[in-house]
This record gives sequence, C-alpha cells and structure tokens, in this order.
Amino acid sequence: MKSNSQKAIRSPKSVKLYSINELMEEFSVSRPTMNRLVYGGYIKTIRVGRAVRIPESAALEFIANGGERNI
Repeated sequence: MKSNSQKAIRSPKSVKLYSINELMEEFSVSRPTMNRLVYGGYIKTIRVGRAVRIPESAALEFIANGGERNI
C-alpha cells in the first residue's frame, strides 16, 4: 500500500522527454541560448544517468510562463 507521501509514477513511455538538442530545434534557438535556459533554471530538467532531459510538461510550463524563470 502506498503512503500519502509517495506519488504515483507514470510509465516512462507515457512521459515525453526531450534532449537539449530536440528542444533547441523545437524552440528554434541556438545551443548557447538553450544552455542558458536549461542551466540558468528557466526550464526544469531531470537526469537520466549522465544525460539531461526536459520533460514535456516543463517545456509547456516555460511557454505558459512567457519564458519567465520558475522559482
């Protein structure tokens, strides 16, 4: 039985994860700009091993916030 503090985890196949290169193409921005957005905390990321991935929900949240940093 799950405790109240545990969150339900969705299947990895149901969560779209973008690489920095994929999102760079989607946003039509340069690599340095994408790096500033990711490493500057404007877009939330997760790590899968050594790889940085951006959940689709984080990309949509960035767009919904008008490009403002999430704090």
